[in-house]
Amino acid sequence: MPPRRSLGGHVPTPHPADVLLDRHLDDCASWLRAGRSAIADLLDRQRAEEERLARLERDLAELTAYARAALSEGRADVARAGAEAIAGFEAQAEACRDVVAQLDARAGALRALLDRIHRRRLALRWAAAGSASPDDLAARLRALPALDEAADAGMPEALPAPPRRDANDVLARLVREAGEGLA
Repeated sequence: MPPRRSLGGHVPTPHPADVLLDRHLDDCASWLRAGRSAIADLLDRQRAEEERLARLERDLAELTAYARAALSEGRADVARAGAEAIAGFEAQAEACRDVVAQLDARAGALRALLDRIHRRRLALRWAAAGSASPDDLAARLRALPALDEAADAGMPEALPAPPRRDANDVLARLVREAGEGLA
């Protein structure tokens, strides 16, 4: 906020409460801008992971059909190779689902934080609008609850390692499914 000039050319010194209010409002505005940008980045990454998951599931369906056909034709070596590929694709798909869920949780936590920051900004504006003097403003600012700085604590930064699948398990499942299909 630019300083106000009086008629005599003297620039009045702003009260510390006014300076503090301006700083808090500027902080809230910059946090909101940064948070919105972070949410947009998270949603872009989540959309990319969902597209990757859809491709993996399409490829997985094709491989499963291929392995079942090889198994029904008695080509165990091709079915085994298909089972190994299926195991890898299933592990990738499961890891991708976990990433999508974590990104969704992070975006939700960030939205909650942005909501608290927005409410804080409204409370600051309320304090400024309702204050009769700079001293009253200082008292109102002191009475406002502090914004939780550790709001993102508990949001894991590292993504889990993908689970390991065994081709023997996949092959056994394909054989079991093929046997159920014959019955």
